[in-house]
Amino acid sequence: MPHLLGLTLDIICGVSWMLCYSFIIIRGFRDKTYGMPFLALAFNISWELLFATVLNDGKFIYTVVARACVVLDVVILFTYFKYGIKEWPRRLSPKFFYPFSIAVLGLTMAFIYLWCKTIDPSGTYMAYIQNLMMSLLFINMLNNRSGLAGQSVGIAFTKMIGTLAATLVYLYLRMKFIVFAGGLIFCLDMIYLLMVFNEGRLVWPFRLKLRS
Repeated sequence: MPHLLGLTLDIICGVSWMLCYSFIIIRGFRDKTYGMPFLALAFNISWELLFATVLNDGKFIYTVVARACVVLDVVILFTYFKYGIKEWPRRLSPKFFYPFSIAVLGLTMAFIYLWCKTIDPSGTYMAYIQNLMMSLLFINMLNNRSGLAGQSVGIAFTKMIGTLAATLVYLYLRMKFIVFAGGLIFCLDMIYLLMVFNEGRLVWPFRLKLRS
């Protein structure tokens, strides 16, 4: 791939994801909720923190984007700890909310570190696996909340564009699994975008039922 094109796609990817996180933060504080599903957030912040520090490969753009995203992730994590207890299952005691959340963050960090150290040094496969999980969890969160709290067209669109830009790079490199995963993520992100844009009207085979 020509250097300029690759650089442009990398910048589009990085800027899109930073915008996505920024929109999540804005909607989170505005709607008094968290805008990223917690499991996706745990994987995201762990991956980005590790590749901004101990697993960093020294590439300037990736380093800048990863460190900027870590800062934004920390703010999203703050909204989760501030507002997330409202969505804690009622059958469980609220006293378990913080210990459980911290344990998940610690286990996720350890899992990603060991995975990337032993199987996936570049972190590419893990990035796409957790991105796919995030797409599914965003759709699930919309349905579970029965509303658009914490969500916006901007979040859905920038997530989709950020992943698409990165996938185009791997399409050129002919990394078949990554391209397949990226295509699946794009389809799910398009469904998610349509669900948010249509404010709950039917998007086959998903339906978001808004509370009146």
